[in-house]
Amino acid sequence: MISIEADFSFKELEDDMQSELDKWFDALAQKLMQTGKNITDQAIAKAKGAPFTGMGFGNITYNLRSSIGCGLVVFGDIKEDYFPFGKGDVGQQHGRELMAKVATEISKDDIGLIFVAGEKYGVFVQQKGYDVTDMSWISYEKLIGWEQSNG
Repeated sequence: MISIEADFSFKELEDDMQSELDKWFDALAQKLMQTGKNITDQAIAKAKGAPFTGMGFGNITYNLRSSIGCGLVVFGDIKEDYFPFGKGDVGQQHGRELMAKVATEISKDDIGLIFVAGEKYGVFVQQKGYDVTDMSWISYEKLIGWEQSNG
């Protein structure tokens, strides 16, 4: 009979497995956040210009544009947020408030990405035919690499 003896302990094995899981989780979180930043930048870039140019909804107070952002939620806590447009402090505040509210709806056992336009009138602007966030959000699955195949 062959006798095999491990040259490691179960604690070492468990620690190694946890270390690999942590690396995987960190990579996933980084990819989610980078994708969130990309779609946020995309949405903000489309907002530039005045409505009469057909290129964006324009800016009067800059609050809608500055309320567009994203955040990474890990186990119920917002670990990182991204609101890159500096004008319109009220907009950023409203974006962060909406993000905090949405974060409470994510399970404490999950990781998630939140993408918001925090000004309430963003829906009105969207209904007028201007793209506030919709098309940027639609591109999310492609950017993250989770496209579903049709076969």
